[in-house]
Amino acid sequence: MNLTRAALISADPVKRHGLLRELSEREGVRLYPAETSDLVEALPEERFFQIMSVTALSQLGPRTRFALSVNGQAGIWASFSIDGEGKDEASNEASADNETDFWVMLPRQRAEYKIPWHWLVWGGASLALALLVAWLIVSRVTRPLRALARAAGEVGNGRHPPHLPENGACELQQLASAFNRMSEDLQRIDRERAEVLAGISHDLRTPLARLRLEAEMSISDSTARDAVNADIEQMDSIIAQFLGYARGEGGENPVLTDINSMIGRAATRLERLNLAVGLKLEHMPPILVYPKALARALDNLLENAHKYSPPDAVID
Repeated sequence: MNLTRAALISADPVKRHGLLRELSEREGVRLYPAETSDLVEALPEERFFQIMSVTALSQLGPRTRFALSVNGQAGIWASFSIDGEGKDEASNEASADNETDFWVMLPRQRAEYKIPWHWLVWGGASLALALLVAWLIVSRVTRPLRALARAAGEVGNGRHPPHLPENGACELQQLASAFNRMSEDLQRIDRERAEVLAGISHDLRTPLARLRLEAEMSISDSTARDAVNADIEQMDSIIAQFLGYARGEGGENPVLTDINSMIGRAATRLERLNLAVGLKLEHMPPILVYPKALARALDNLLENAHKYSPPDAVID
């Protein structure tokens, strides 16, 4: 408004009408002569208009009036005065009769606060796009890591996972390649171990078969022959466990077993070696055990007891 007023004051009075038309066409600013008969509607008691009025009065002077509509035409109206000679009323002492009052009208839309919905929409779309791109990047990085974690869990459980794809970032490619090499090395070690155990077990079974045949043909005492055959059967059972372990079949299944009978058989095997064993067993109900593993443990226990006892001691 100050610029409009200054332009009118400095313009030749003859050319003011042309200036008014130019301001109206270019800036949307309309100027009307103020009349005493104008029907003026005051600004509403809203905080926005109050702040606007106080600010404008401090810049335009206390004689400035504001209105919401003049003569039924809505807008933001403000008044100012210029003298008839084209000089500012604040810079000369002309009388009120020589002053010309004007109304400056701005469309109300220019003064109203509007929420920039289009900017909010663009901002929301940009944020959504940024989140989508971030999610794609994070997924691309974490997907190989999740696959690596699953494969490591399978290796920890004794299984051999399939090869990991060696793609993605350079560091992820190196990590996947190193894990694949480690998995291949573990598989190779398992194969070599299985081959070694299978070879040893197979080589041991051949002399056991000959021993069994010689025992049947050479030992006339049935008790001694049965004892030798029992030892051969125990050795053959141990070899069978090695073969099963080499094939990756795992250990034996638990069986409901009479522990006292198992202890008695272990003591009998030791007595055949002329070792004294004294048994004092109480009644025990059958329980689930791994019979072959427990039999080996009992044999080792009795043999160690004999080994570290005095020569004439009785193992109880």
